[in-house]
Amino acid sequence: MRLTLHRDRCFHQLAACEECFADFLRSGEMPARGCLSSLVDDGAPEWVVKIISGDQSGTLVITARNRDRIMYDGWTKYVRLTARPKASRLFGTTQRSTTRSNKHEESDAAAR
Repeated sequence: MRLTLHRDRCFHQLAACEECFADFLRSGEMPARGCLSSLVDDGAPEWVVKIISGDQSGTLVITARNRDRIMYDGWTKYVRLTARPKASRLFGTTQRSTTRSNKHEESDAAAR
């Protein structure tokens, strides 16, 4: 199973998020808060959860062996969130670099 947990779609404190997620793991019922989305049953025995919180994201893999620990300890103990690259920043940098190199080529050609 694959799903996405969007922390920004629910304004509850982190402890409430962990408790809600543990309830979801116990019951299998999606909470009415809208923080869980993109639920896809791919037939795999493990659950792969992409967690998005602000400009950070991480992946949590839940198996039969670690499921109870994640419910008891909370998901934050088992996932490391890292900064997500922003597409607009990446495209802007690439385009600026291309524009700069074109200007340098033009000035080099004029100097010759």
